[in-house]
Amino acid sequence: MDPPLEWLELFRPFTAIQSLRVVGSLERFVVAVLQDLTGERTTDVLSALGNLSFGTFGSSRAEKNVLEPFVAARWLLGHL
Repeated sequence: MDPPLEWLELFRPFTAIQSLRVVGSLERFVVAVLQDLTGERTTDVLSALGNLSFGTFGSSRAEKNVLEPFVAARWLLGHL
């Protein structure tokens, strides 16, 4: 499943962002987009990102597992 195009386009101007903290109601939307990015597509948006954190999302192990493929793919490509 591809991420909604509108969200990808929202992230595109921020290619130089190195650190991102997402809080509140945007957390679930951002997670939904990032979890659908796989392989080399993980660097299509937020290509300079090195630090990603959330306000409340990720507090449970199940939530941490959701973004594990995204983080692992970026790690392999040297982007996180």
